[in-house]
Amino acid sequence: MSPKVAKWLSVVLIAAFLLFVAWVLYTIFIWGPAQGDKMPLTLSIGSGPITLVQNSTITTRPITTANPVVTLPVASTAGDLLVVVLAQGANQTTSITSGPAGFLRAASVQQLGGDNTSLEIWYYPNNPGGILAATFVGDPSLYVWSSQISEWSGVGAVSPLETSGTATATGGTTLTPTTSAVLTSTPKLVIAAWMQRLGGNAAVTFSRPPGYTLLKDEGSVSQISHLDIEYSTTPAAGLVAAPVLTSTGSTFGASGAVVVFKAGTPATDMTAFLAY
Repeated sequence: MSPKVAKWLSVVLIAAFLLFVAWVLYTIFIWGPAQGDKMPLTLSIGSGPITLVQNSTITTRPITTANPVVTLPVASTAGDLLVVVLAQGANQTTSITSGPAGFLRAASVQQLGGDNTSLEIWYYPNNPGGILAATFVGDPSLYVWSSQISEWSGVGAVSPLETSGTATATGGTTLTPTTSAVLTSTPKLVIAAWMQRLGGNAAVTFSRPPGYTLLKDEGSVSQISHLDIEYSTTPAAGLVAAPVLTSTGSTFGASGAVVVFKAGTPATDMTAFLAY
């Protein structure tokens, strides 16, 4: 290579390098901040508050249909908690023997003698997403079950069930399922449900326990038994959860349960660390 060509090539390389440096400096100090003003970057780690994502109606399967099935309005989102309430109040001695893969039993109770009732609560922590329906197996299978499913975000992904409790009654207008342990902190997701069997077909009105919100009930239908489901995300810490479930009807047989799920790790804003 001649000295003249080598000198020309050096000049070109130096000019290209200087243009590259100028482009980098422009991107960092001028173009980048301008884009940041238009679309600020944020970073948050952890779960948001406990939130009801979706909620099915209460479905009652007739005695001629085998096994209860719960169905969400739309397919579930990965990571959320699914909660299923199954109950029967048709004066039958029966129970749920198994659930679909991934579902765990949180509570089970039977009121036996006279007007038999039963109620179970199942849950699926950190579900993989895409779940639309789930079939549970009853024993015997050809029995009347009322069932309901809900989806929740912001609940712990690993071992979220903290405590639970059950109760039964053969009279009165209330039922108070009580957890076996005090709640260690708040917030929590508390779900309380009961199946009330009456002396005959009638409609009833259920009342909210203080601090609770109605999830679903079927009290407006004139029938012999009714399922009521309530929830709270702000229970008091350091106390047991003991919601007083109340009906305008008189109980001939009732079964109820309360379950408590822990919240996920609180969300932490990490936006300030993006610069590092």
